[in-house]
Amino acid sequence: MARRHSSDGLSGEEVTVNELFRQGDRRLRAPEFQRHYVWRPEQEIEEFWRDLSAIREEGTIGDQEDSLFLGAVVLQVVEFDPHLRSPSLFSIIDGQQRIMTLYLTLSAIAEALHDAGLPNEGNDIIGEFLLIRSGEHSGEPRVEATASDTNQFRTILQHLRRNTPKPHSSEPAGANRNLTNAWEAIRERVRQIGSNDKGVLEPDRLRTLRDTVLGRIELVEVVLGTRHDPHQVYERLNIGGVRLAPIDLIRNLVFLTAGADADAAQRIYRDYWDPFERDLADESYRAGY
Repeated sequence: MARRHSSDGLSGEEVTVNELFRQGDRRLRAPEFQRHYVWRPEQEIEEFWRDLSAIREEGTIGDQEDSLFLGAVVLQVVEFDPHLRSPSLFSIIDGQQRIMTLYLTLSAIAEALHDAGLPNEGNDIIGEFLLIRSGEHSGEPRVEATASDTNQFRTILQHLRRNTPKPHSSEPAGANRNLTNAWEAIRERVRQIGSNDKGVLEPDRLRTLRDTVLGRIELVEVVLGTRHDPHQVYERLNIGGVRLAPIDLIRNLVFLTAGADADAAQRIYRDYWDPFERDLADESYRAGY
């Protein structure tokens, strides 16, 4: 059953990955002011796999299974489903890197299950956790990448063989491949963990990995009400971690002018920000940066 959230209050609770992606048919959208995906295979993603490996190997503590706390995600309600009286669209204010990494991990597990001869189990992951099941957005991904990462995301999700996000524009010269690099690293690691010494995918290994990711990774989900300023929250939450570059801070200030108007934000992105960022990328590419 979908959780109830107040439209103007603040709520927070502990969730598993299962609960994060399986709540009704809600969508999690990275807003225009968010920077692109920045986790690196050799650093943040490698640390994620080290932690995940530790809980897979440690098993239980007493009568309870050990778990991995992955941090917090901060969401804000954008749209409500009038029939269920519950949120149907959330904006990802903080935690985009965690959410996207988990989404790609489940995608890689689903693909590996297909290749291991278990298409039904792979389709179960796709249908329950990765795609919207009903309504006007049926078949679309539960997670929507930032506009600058949409092309990469669309290509990565081709194996789902369903509707994928339509790109806003083609990638500029010198565009980053962070999301693609992350997907390749995650996909390779899933197959390493799921294979025996001969390199053959084994169903039981993949099932154990699937169950570990869904049930033993925990996050704190904080949902903001309409009275909270998402731009201010975003900037304050990102003081630590992978530092915001000047372009990230400028992007946040630009989209601050749109307030909570999603249509205005999309117009600003399409008409002003995307051409500016593409021109900037072209200049950097030609200068050799």
